[in-house]
Amino acid sequence: MSLPLSGHLSFEAISTVSTSTPGCLDSIPAEVYKDLRPEVGREFGNAFDFGRPQALSTYLDSPALQTNEVSPGALSLTALVKLLASQTSAPSLEQIYDWLENAEVSAEELAPYRGFKDGNYWRHLVCRNEFVEMLVLCWRPGQRTPIHDHNGSHGGVRVCEGTMWETTFTYDPAKGLRYKTASEYSTGAVTGSDIPDIHQLGNPDVSEQDMVTIHIYAPPLGVLHTYKPGSAAVDLYTPPEPE
Repeated sequence: MSLPLSGHLSFEAISTVSTSTPGCLDSIPAEVYKDLRPEVGREFGNAFDFGRPQALSTYLDSPALQTNEVSPGALSLTALVKLLASQTSAPSLEQIYDWLENAEVSAEELAPYRGFKDGNYWRHLVCRNEFVEMLVLCWRPGQRTPIHDHNGSHGGVRVCEGTMWETTFTYDPAKGLRYKTASEYSTGAVTGSDIPDIHQLGNPDVSEQDMVTIHIYAPPLGVLHTYKPGSAAVDLYTPPEPE
């Protein structure tokens, strides 16, 4: 079932990465990580592959990219990356919630991962190893995931900008998919889903604003199950690699 920790709704996107996809530290601005890469290389070795992501086709220069104050003790994107790199097994859902609830990611850190598409939400890889992955998803109004489960993974979501809607469902092989609940999450809210949960996430059409979310999955997502209302059919879906 969905386990909201703050706010009142949840949305998580279908996001997956192949094991060959590069990680993230080099993709964050040099001024943020100027002294971090050598330290991380010594401390974590090959915990992550390092590389620069492909250039975003849309790079927004908006007021949302102004500097954000980060309170003492909060987890920046840099700190989250280091925590994920240090994992020697898949973190629990409760641990992921705790990290995301204590995260205060600045606009500067999000900037390399801000990019939007007109046809579908856009998934941007921050980092990934065999136990856990973190992505930033960017959504235009009206964009949403298929109805899906995570097929063996659990994950948490933090809303960084905008409003997120989540619809949850139950599934019975004889009766098919049935509606369960609907929820809404505002900026700063954290939610997620456990392994058996079925849901759909999205940026509502009526929001009239873009949405940016951070997602952490353990283990990294692979092939997902997708569903249709009123149908007992279950399909397999492999999302394209994030950029």
